Amino acid sequence: MREISMVSIVDDDEIFRFTTELSLKRTIDQIAITTFEDGEQAINFIKDHLNNADKLPDVIFLDINMPFLDGWGFLEEFANIKGQLPKSITIYISSSSMDADDIERARQSLEVKGYIVKPITAEIFERVLREPDKLNEFLID
Repeated sequence: MREISMVSIVDDDEIFRFTTELSLKRTIDQIAITTFEDGEQAINFIKDHLNNADKLPDVIFLDINMPFLDGWGFLEEFANIKGQLPKSITIYISSSSMDADDIERARQSLEVKGYIVKPITAEIFERVLREPDKLNEFLID
């Protein structure tokens, strides 16, 4: 199993970023966390660190409804640079949307490993970060 040492949270909701960061730190002691308010900030960070695997996240929790560059736009940009990345990055959609179209669109994306509906419990973070290979479902709740 791959060791997860860095996670990025891409979400315009400040409270979600804060509470997610707390939950993640309780799940994995020595985890590094970067947070971004929108997809544009996150994709620019990844582009700026294409040659530095230590700065890039192992996992991204990505909201889909954000200003500037939303989650779908982020995924399009990410697909364009994915081949240049020095390591594999796993992306989970983290959204309050239960819209079947959003879930299906995420399911069709080659970049997305799973869809997690907010609010996200500590148990879900534990499953996603500690046992990702055991996750068989796409819609995680």
